[in-house]
Amino acid sequence: MNYLEIFDDIASIMRTDYSGCNDKKDWDAPEIFRNQLISLEKDNNLDAITFKEIVSDYLLDFKDGHVSLTLSGNNSPKAYDNGFKCRRHKDKLYITHVGKEKRLEKGMAIVAMDDISITELGTTYKKNIQVLGSHADRENWSSVLLKHKQCVVETKSGEAFEMILEKYEKEKYIPEYSIKPIGNDTLLIKLTDFNDDDISKLIEDNRAALDTAKYLIIDVRVNYGGSDSAYMKLLDYIFPREISFNQLHIDVTQYNMTERNYTLRTTQLKQYLTQVEDQNTKKVIKDYLDTMDKYRNKGFVEFDINDSVPNVKINGRKSPEKVVVLQDVYCGSSGDSFVVIAGQSEKVTLIGRGTAGITDYSNVAVQQYENGLMLWYPTSRDAGIDNGKGLTGVGATPDIYIPWSPEHIEKDIDLEKAIEFLSK
Repeated sequence: MNYLEIFDDIASIMRTDYSGCNDKKDWDAPEIFRNQLISLEKDNNLDAITFKEIVSDYLLDFKDGHVSLTLSGNNSPKAYDNGFKCRRHKDKLYITHVGKEKRLEKGMAIVAMDDISITELGTTYKKNIQVLGSHADRENWSSVLLKHKQCVVETKSGEAFEMILEKYEKEKYIPEYSIKPIGNDTLLIKLTDFNDDDISKLIEDNRAALDTAKYLIIDVRVNYGGSDSAYMKLLDYIFPREISFNQLHIDVTQYNMTERNYTLRTTQLKQYLTQVEDQNTKKVIKDYLDTMDKYRNKGFVEFDINDSVPNVKINGRKSPEKVVVLQDVYCGSSGDSFVVIAGQSEKVTLIGRGTAGITDYSNVAVQQYENGLMLWYPTSRDAGIDNGKGLTGVGATPDIYIPWSPEHIEKDIDLEKAIEFLSK
């Protein structure tokens, strides 16, 4: 397939196979981007990297954090960022993490880029930064920073200096799965993703401490998702008594079971099955595959949770007495799901800010093309969307909302609130 054929196939997927195809009908304008590709190809200026950039702009129209186009293999460029992370508060971008950009310090703020204010840039790049919602602390400015050359930085003392925005190879993601005591009766659990085998091992290695803890604080403020089955064993400590999944308030999931989606998803799951060691996880996947066989090429169909996990029960236990879940917009996918399920326990209090809210459309398929191009897109939708219960743009809402502010950079306000809450 040439680049135009690949683009046409991607547009077809987004209008036929993507699980949001009916909800977001006519949201996209593929002809605009196709014309750009035609013009570049005519001038012999179209390569895999340029193609990816243009198609990624097209995919922004769907406002879905699960939709993306990536490059792998020999054509895959190194991933770059600006060597720091930031978050918007009012008319400034505050530095929240410093990686390879050593000229900055946490707490400094960017007030302009290329002589344009942050407020004006926010309007210009609205589509780019507001994929997860319109509130300022849900914005993602990473792609915008890469488009600019210079910025004005304000130090914590109020002084200003100009800085060229350099590009650095992205730091490698290192997951964290940890359990540590806070005081005599509280355990702090931090999970930056949901990987089945790692979390199973974490729980087994710390079983004695978990069994005797009076309180739990589970920090998923940064959680990049993974597998829902990974947090199953953790739910035993979250619910006070035995409960089955069909007793939880989980909306029916509607799967767009086109032939393409069936083929891609079953291939992915069968491969994943060979990598998983946990037997409960293996059973869930096998049951899920059987259900997919039943509905192959049937279009949109409803999977009741009991179709794929008919015998899954949460054992529950009286201790710990209270559980706090810390959440934020950087918690998405299976992280979203975990917060929604945990929030249904009478022992749990959710503290922080809304999660990423990208599970309205999930169960991602990957369509591979020539040149290492891969389209990632969801194949299922949450029926709660039809009842106004969707998470898009807001995420799973906390019981105790703590708006993000620059003060969070200097101290862990969320954790302090959790400790204070548990001590009452």
